[in-house]
Amino acid sequence: MCTWSKPLADLILPDGSSRAAKGPNADAATRDSVLGGCQDITPGMRVTVLQTFRNTSIVTYDGDSRHGYGVFIVPNIDFKDADAASPAEDQPCFEPDRKVTLTGQLGIAKAYGPPGYGKDPAHDPRYDYPLLKLDAPVCVARSGGQRVTEQQVGLMPIWINSALVGARVSVTGAIGEPDNANQPPRALLLFDAAVTPVR
Repeated sequence: MCTWSKPLADLILPDGSSRAAKGPNADAATRDSVLGGCQDITPGMRVTVLQTFRNTSIVTYDGDSRHGYGVFIVPNIDFKDADAASPAEDQPCFEPDRKVTLTGQLGIAKAYGPPGYGKDPAHDPRYDYPLLKLDAPVCVARSGGQRVTEQQVGLMPIWINSALVGARVSVTGAIGEPDNANQPPRALLLFDAAVTPVR
């Protein structure tokens, strides 16, 4: 795992094997890895996932880092087959109200408003709200060991820049479950959401 993405890309081949361990570029890759604050991942090493992308994740490691860094970029392949747990059980969960940054495609969904919130579809008004279709599922812990895992999250407040709809974005906010009927009817919401386009 590395503090800089370039040496990580130099070190890890598409199949997940390490270029530093074999091949003609081993010496150069090893030098770059030192500059990029890389260290080996050992079996059983525990990290906290801050953000997940298609091929890599940003994690924190509380152990004794040789390079003195606490935040690393890790290829997602290093999380696979870590133990016998199923992917859903093995996925790290955020605590409710934790400030997180998630990435995905920004869309629009519809919901029913008061007075019936959909109990009387012919008369209950409908409204639009922003929906983030995530690059990877997100999990939030509940009391009693329960968890909520979703591939889409609603955003609060519901007013967003319409020019970003359909774009890939990064959204930072406090993740949690809705607590009243006036909020979008999603299992998970990002509150105080700040939306930034991903270039």
